[in-house]
Amino acid sequence: MFAFFCVMQTCVQTEQSHVWPDGQPIFINNLRDAGLSKRIRGGVMAKWDHADLMDKSGQVYPVRAVEKFEAPRRGQLWWDLYHLRVAREIASGSKDPSTQVGAVIVRPDRTVAATGYNGFPRGIADTEERLHDRELKYGLVVHGEINAILTAKESIHGYTLYTWPFLTCEKCALLVIQSGIKRVVAPTLPEEKKARWKTSLEKAQALYAEAGVRCEMVDMEPADAT
Repeated sequence: MFAFFCVMQTCVQTEQSHVWPDGQPIFINNLRDAGLSKRIRGGVMAKWDHADLMDKSGQVYPVRAVEKFEAPRRGQLWWDLYHLRVAREIASGSKDPSTQVGAVIVRPDRTVAATGYNGFPRGIADTEERLHDRELKYGLVVHGEINAILTAKESIHGYTLYTWPFLTCEKCALLVIQSGIKRVVAPTLPEEKKARWKTSLEKAQALYAEAGVRCEMVDMEPADAT
């Protein structure tokens, strides 16, 4: 990381001054080019509050400084869009010829705990005949959200569920609530799909509201996704 230090009393970059052994203030634009290394104590690289400067002989010179540059943080919307896109990719694993559903369960630290897509249970043959017989298919398929919950290797209490291409149905909502998930995020339903799914999704939203589960619909092309 590049940094700028002026080790003199009038320096505005440092919280306290430092004069090197020869009594002359030193300006350092590039620690590597100056033959010095930087050791960090307390804080992170993007915004640190203590540093040591060490010359090639190993002599350490402590300097307190505050790095003015701080990388912008990614907001919640950015992460919501990111995990919805992951759910979209997960959905591509489904063999359902009609609707491919993807689900991603995310920990509070925004790492992925489990994923799932809609399909038949393990050991049940997903033949063309079964996949194209709607009534037969619906009797065999496990929804993507449920597959994600079942494959999680840890408690998912307090986690977030992302689903693609729309919110869970009301039956899945019951299991999502029971699993302890506290937030559900789905993309805004396109107009052409509202007629088919509107009733089921409204029932799911009502269940989430009653159980205290946050349910959020996200525009996949927002004006500001930072």
